[in-house]
Amino acid sequence: MEHSDEDLYFRYHRSGDLQAFNQLYERYKGALYRFILRMIGNSATAEEVFQEVWASLIKSNQYRQGPGSFKTFVYTIARNKAIDHYRRNRIQLVSDAYVQEEQIEESEWDGADQAQAITKAVEALPAEQKEVFLLKVEAEMSLEEIAQMGGESREAIKSRYRYAVAKIRKWVSEENNDG
Repeated sequence: MEHSDEDLYFRYHRSGDLQAFNQLYERYKGALYRFILRMIGNSATAEEVFQEVWASLIKSNQYRQGPGSFKTFVYTIARNKAIDHYRRNRIQLVSDAYVQEEQIEESEWDGADQAQAITKAVEALPAEQKEVFLLKVEAEMSLEEIAQMGGESREAIKSRYRYAVAKIRKWVSEENNDG
């Protein structure tokens, strides 16, 4: 029987079940790290922030079952840690990795050049649009979950996401026409 994320979290915090924690870690480590990497743009720093997220989850018993899922809780911590890093270091949040978005059709791109164009387009997005785009694509969160994270309306998040996708498409199209 597969346990829910919430059940695993509570098993770990209530009884110290390390197997439950390890299952949570295995479920989230890849996508969560990629999200942080794309927010931070530097692998060494992303690894540091990634570890801070897990340390927070170990120490904190803040998650309460309610309208938000455990996934939303984890990505909220990651987002906040990335923002804290940004504020501490006064650096721009950038992406240094390839992002594939399901709404950008494969016919629009051709190999490494287009992957590079997409990466540049994501880097060029305003921080709020980039954050929504990466949460949707990398974390596979719904617009509702992203809205809950920031206490914003679904429509505001949907608008940011649409603008981000439009800008990425435009950038890729212009890069293809220039090449």
